[in-house]
Amino acid sequence: MIHKKGKMAKKHVMIWIGCVGLIMGLLVSCGTENEPTYTLTTTVTPEGFGTIEPASGEYTEGEVVTITASSNEEGFKFKQWGGDWNDNSNPTTITMTRDYSVIGVFERQVYDLEVLVEGQGSVTETIVSQPSGDYPYETVVELVATPESGWLFSRWEGDASGSTNPLSVTIDGDKSVTAVFERQVYDLEVLVEGQGSVTETVVSQPSGDYPYETVVEMQAVPSNGWRFVEWTGDVTGTENPESIVMDGAKSVTAVFERQVYDLEVLVEGQGSV
Repeated sequence: MIHKKGKMAKKHVMIWIGCVGLIMGLLVSCGTENEPTYTLTTTVTPEGFGTIEPASGEYTEGEVVTITASSNEEGFKFKQWGGDWNDNSNPTTITMTRDYSVIGVFERQVYDLEVLVEGQGSVTETIVSQPSGDYPYETVVELVATPESGWLFSRWEGDASGSTNPLSVTIDGDKSVTAVFERQVYDLEVLVEGQGSVTETVVSQPSGDYPYETVVEMQAVPSNGWRFVEWTGDVTGTENPESIVMDGAKSVTAVFERQVYDLEVLVEGQGSV
């Protein structure tokens, strides 16, 4: 009986040790089970015009990943995220709760061309050349400056210089170009035939220092023994004073002639003079 009890005790101890080992094995197994992982895949469109950091990779569930898009082509910029992630923030953060396929969308830069006018005239804009696609970066615009009547094109200012007209502008950034127009300047040549003078007086003049459309009054003043006869050239007639509008180069002649007087000679008696 003693021998039997010893065997039973040993058996109970072995069963207890086996149960403890099983429980410990289960606990160890549960503690070392792997957490779920998800895949982040990134691509760029148009292909080759940008990069995304970090690129594709494996991440554990709940991990927050920050991705940044950078253009590697001049004239292109990041537009938005596409695919499984719709956002336009850059950088942007993604919490990994599943697999994500993210597209970084890039587009050509769009620039403004501001054309200003000083004076009176207009500027015509014509696209000379444009890169393929719908992107206006590196578009070449031809500017033609056209003055109003009585004005002339002087020069370009701002992001362009010189007096070349037409002018080609390459749009590789925001541009501001000013076309400067100035009033025409005309000569008034006053000639005199005979003896006398002409006084010139500005009657009216547009604002500014520009003599276009200036009205000049001319007063013909004869010398002693002479009289004013008429105007010839760009002004005709006998009105004195006379006004002329400076809308072009002018040449006017004041014609004077000697006064003619009668000399009556009478004779009383017989004789001659």
